[in-house]
Amino acid sequence: MASVCKLRSRATSIALAESRTTMIFTETHTVDTTNTATVDVSANTATSTVDMLSAATTSTIDATKITTTAESTITSDLPTSVSASEPFETFDVLAIGGSINRQYMKGGVNEGSMMGWDLTGTGTGHMPSFTIEPGTNYAKVLRNDLYLCIGYGDGSEPNFVVSCELFTSADPSTGFLTCEQTTDRKLKCSVPGIQCVFEPDMVCTPTGGDFDHFYTYSGRTDGLWLAIDSASNPTSGSPFQPIELGITPNESK
Repeated sequence: MASVCKLRSRATSIALAESRTTMIFTETHTVDTTNTATVDVSANTATSTVDMLSAATTSTIDATKITTTAESTITSDLPTSVSASEPFETFDVLAIGGSINRQYMKGGVNEGSMMGWDLTGTGTGHMPSFTIEPGTNYAKVLRNDLYLCIGYGDGSEPNFVVSCELFTSADPSTGFLTCEQTTDRKLKCSVPGIQCVFEPDMVCTPTGGDFDHFYTYSGRTDGLWLAIDSASNPTSGSPFQPIELGITPNESK
């Protein structure tokens, strides 16, 4: 490709050739013809060179546009993959597994209210959303300052999950559920395994493990109620059905 300097040199040659044409034209036709041919070739060369430069400029601009678009697309995709595993600040709870799979949990928002599904004739609506309280990891209901807890018994009755006020944490017969969110959007909770007898005096004894498996209890006629126990208890064939608790973003139910 000719440089700019060469283009200027040819332009000068053209001017000289034209000048010589004027001077020699009256003397010989041969010189005139030769000079005219030289002018045409030079002009064509100059035009071709400019066109090539223009095409190169156009290609560069198009490549820049393509590169910019590709980089923008990659950058916008990154936050989505990062935020996918971030915990929800507030969330709703639903069942995973069992006969009530993918159904949101229901329950009252009063002290001592139980939670469950298929609550026939109770008029109980869905539970409000939850959060995990920093520092304690307690599962907290976003209404009335209530928490998920159980009242310990002697082992003859299910450990029903109920809502409790925080001051009851000082009661040895009450256990507060500590929970965490998993990356597959489940709520894993546990509470120290304890059994209590109340007659003639209250005596509570650790079982040596945690209650960390959720079940539904079908031994009542008014619904399936949420309970928590160890993996080995309750036994197979009882009115307990194992489930897990899933979570979705706040107000998604």
